[in-house]
Formats: sequence, C-alpha cells, structure tokens
Amino acid sequence: YPLNANFLADVYRTGAASNDFGYSSARPSPTLRTPTARAPAVRTPAAPAPTAPHPSRPSPVRPHRTGDRPHPSVAWPGRQGQRAAEGRAGAMVSDIGGELDLTGLRRVYGRPGHRLFYALVCRNARHWGWTEPGQSKWRCWQAQRRLEAVLGRKLALPPGSRVLDAGAGSGVVARRLAARLGLRITGVDVLDFHVREARRLSALAALEERTTFSWGDFHELDYPDGSFDGVYSMETLCHSYDPARALAEFHRLLRPGGRLVLLGPVGFPAAEVPADKRALLEPYLDAMTMVGAKRYDTRSLGGLITDAGFRIEEELDASSYYRPTTEALYAYFRIPYAVLRRFGATEQWLALRSTVEMYALRDHIAWLVHTAVKP
Repeated sequence: YPLNANFLADVYRTGAASNDFGYSSARPSPTLRTPTARAPAVRTPAAPAPTAPHPSRPSPVRPHRTGDRPHPSVAWPGRQGQRAAEGRAGAMVSDIGGELDLTGLRRVYGRPGHRLFYALVCRNARHWGWTEPGQSKWRCWQAQRRLEAVLGRKLALPPGSRVLDAGAGSGVVARRLAARLGLRITGVDVLDFHVREARRLSALAALEERTTFSWGDFHELDYPDGSFDGVYSMETLCHSYDPARALAEFHRLLRPGGRLVLLGPVGFPAAEVPADKRALLEPYLDAMTMVGAKRYDTRSLGGLITDAGFRIEEELDASSYYRPTTEALYAYFRIPYAVLRRFGATEQWLALRSTVEMYALRDHIAWLVHTAVKP
C-alpha cells in the first residue's frame, strides 16, 4: 500500500489534533452534550419474513435528529455522528452498560509513530499472524495474509454474501475477503482517520463496489435486523466496553443461519496468572484500551457467545499458530523498544510496546478462534 502524501498529511493532522507534537491544535473543540439517560432495553431480534429477499447491500437507517454535527470528512448516521464529534474533542462518551473511550482508542491507534509502524511494518494491517509448522515466521505480512485466509474459511460464505467487519481499521481484512472470496463487506470503525484510510485504500484497489466503510460503534448500529450473512471481529472485541452487548448486536444483525467468527487474544482467569505477570498485564491492557479483555477470559467468553443466542460450532485454541508471530516481532523490536524506553519515548510507539510485552505474557494469553451460528 503506497505511503503517499495524503496518508502522511492525515497522520500529521491526527497527531496535531491529539496534541502529539507538543502544542495545542487550533481547531476548536465541539460543545459536548450529555446523552439523554434511558433505561437499558432488552432487544429481541425480530423474526424476518422467510420470503422477503435481502438487499445486496444493507442500507443504514438514518433518522434525522436535530443538532447532529458529523465531522465533515465522514458521513456518519445521526446519533452516531454526535459520538464521533465528541470523540474528536477527546471526550469519554458515556453509554448504556459502559463507556466508549475514544480518547484511549485515538491514543492507541492515532499516534503518528503507531500509524507509521502499522503502515511500514504491517502493510496497514492491525492484527497478528498465522504460522503453521514448516512455514517461515519471519515474514509477518505473509502470516497476516494466512490469518485472513483462515477467517475466510471459518466464515464459509458464498460470493456475494453480505458481511459486517466490526472494527475494520484501515480495511485490510475487508479488502482481502472481498477480492479473494467475492464477499460484500461493510466495515465500521469508531476512528475517523481509520474510515478515511480504508476508503482511500479501497479506491486505490478498485474495490469500492465490494467494500464500504463508515463510522459506527458496533455495540449499536443503525442497520435493520438480519442485514448480514456474516459478522466477524478480527482482534477488536478486546476493545469492547460491553462485550455482551456487542455480541447481542451481532446476533440481531445476522439473518437466521448467519455466521459469526471472533478471532483474538483472550487472557487466562486472574486466579491462574501469577502476581508478577498480572502486574505487567493490567498496565498493558490499560495502555492498549483493551477494556473488553478485562470483562471475559478463556473460561467465560464461550458463555457470553451462547448467552447472546448463538450456537458455537467451534472453539479453537490457535495459540500455537499465533505464537511464531509473537516470537518474530519480539526478535525484531526488542532492541528498538529498549532504546525508546531509555529515552522515555514509548508512549509515541505503543505498537512496539505491544510486540515486546505480548512476548512476556505469551504463556498467559490464549489466541482463540470462535465460530458460531445464529439458529
């Protein structure tokens, strides 16, 4: 993916807006509004008419709401637009059942050093890799492509199927599935610069007809019930402020028979982790805004999935396939990270911290792949 002037300018704008260059941005902060309090509602998915055809691409419901002020660079639906505008001011947005920490997510993914790391080292992907016996672990981007192929096999959907990418990042996974499998991917993300980058790269890849990207909080999206044939989360559920609510939303959005695939790191129960490792793990999760990873573990995640109404088809412990990527990244970056620590510059390079500290915790974090079906 070309590292062109548009990308570098966007990195600079994001860093300036987040005050990562040591001065205040001249852009005024929008006035924050307190969301109207309402009681949590238990949403029962409506049974779709069996003869009603599904559209080739779902269209979000966008009711007009007075006072919504979406950021001009991204077309965001009504209530979500308010959250996005607040997020650009670095606010902690309260919501039912948890908090959407856009400040933390912008810190993790928006720092200039972090974005350059993903662009140069990971070819814009933001996920780990998959390496089987006999395969080289040293070309991490190839391992990432293999993991995307695993996701495609677990989805097991025919060409033309409508799939939601929950936390799409720059859209690398979405484009891969669209190009190789002919799927029609709708990607949502809560970070505006991710949406811009995903759209730009999809245009360069001539995949605008098969991939669409918009701002969206996957805990509550403005799509009708049963809009998708598949939903996947590539290492994003760990950022969920309310995993049970996110899973319930995935269930609502899937048609009967629709498929869910969750891939990502899951911690062991706290009682099984030594105190010295917990002392390393807790600050790491806080720094990486992995609030969801604190709300489930290897013993409880399967229960959350079934409680949301899914039938688990497979629960695969894929740690042995992920570990080679952990080892390779540690070998590549342990010395650069040590130098950054010496000069106190690690906050600008959280991706390096992730590669080094994940290695130290490798025996206390499992990498799981859940495949589930909506009955």
